[in-house]
Amino acid sequence: MKDEERVMVDSTIKPTETQEPIETQEPIETQEPIETQEPNIVGQVADCSMLNVRSAPDPNADILLSVSVLTEMLIDLDKSSNDFYSVMTTDGIHGFCMKKFIHVKP
Repeated sequence: MKDEERVMVDSTIKPTETQEPIETQEPIETQEPIETQEPNIVGQVADCSMLNVRSAPDPNADILLSVSVLTEMLIDLDKSSNDFYSVMTTDGIHGFCMKKFIHVKP
């Protein structure tokens, strides 16, 4: 081999070490949520011309909006209190309305 064709090898470079494969965890199985109430309980505004939807189950809580008589809303019984239903309007607004002004539809 001629001198010009020789390849210089840098003695500081070491061969690449192979890494151990990374262990992966098995995927965690998820369970379906357990429903604690009847789905789609619908309430309708009754016994008043306009009903305030409030930010908390308190008659002095901020008013998010007012809805007119015969307006239907979904009711979440799990988040309701003794005097207020937790509701969601058809626009997706969550709030609280006084139970005495909501008629639950069968």
